Amino acid sequence: MTQDDFGHFFLGDFGNNENKRKWLTIYKIENPIDIKGETTSAEIIKFMYPEQISYPPKENQKKYDLKAFVFYKKKLYLLTNNRTVPFDGETNLYRIGAYAANHQAKKLSASSTCTHHEKLCWITLAALSPNKKKLVLLDSQRLGLFENWQDDDFCSGDAYEIDLGTITQKESVTFYDDNTVVYTDEEFMGIGRNAYLIKLDEQKKIPVR
Repeated sequence: MTQDDFGHFFLGDFGNNENKRKWLTIYKIENPIDIKGETTSAEIIKFMYPEQISYPPKENQKKYDLKAFVFYKKKLYLLTNNRTVPFDGETNLYRIGAYAANHQAKKLSASSTCTHHEKLCWITLAALSPNKKKLVLLDSQRLGLFENWQDDDFCSGDAYEIDLGTITQKESVTFYDDNTVVYTDEEFMGIGRNAYLIKLDEQKKIPVR
């Protein structure tokens, strides 16, 4: 889920674990404060990846799962979740329009910020800071932090890895302010089901390129 500058919500139906889906969907709804009554209609945004030519592709080309996206400068930006075998850790950045249509997702760039272990590197969510100068990607153990990018290519600037100190199923992340990130995890075998707050300027940032 992400939100634009007018408070519209975008809800992603684009999970693609096996890379078998061709057309993916995002639903756009009004700002809740503008909804009159108990129901509303959603705009339907469809998209596909032009680079994918088979469904599913070969194991070493399974780069079309998706969990993380953000709204930025009137567009939607998709950061894919890698399921390649062998795992190469590459995350692709795509751009589509934020309006109802059938879109061909435009690939902008790619980044490999985590190659330690397949399941621990799967990206679950992304968030932009309020000032739109920081992007974070969440996985089971780390935050990927991107800054100082060029134009709308988040992967073109500085990239860092922040170890969060625990290995849990982390499933949500947002910025409280430009320096404060809040994330949550699910409970497994008595560990997790918490919300966490960290200050970015107090973290050890490991450059990844």
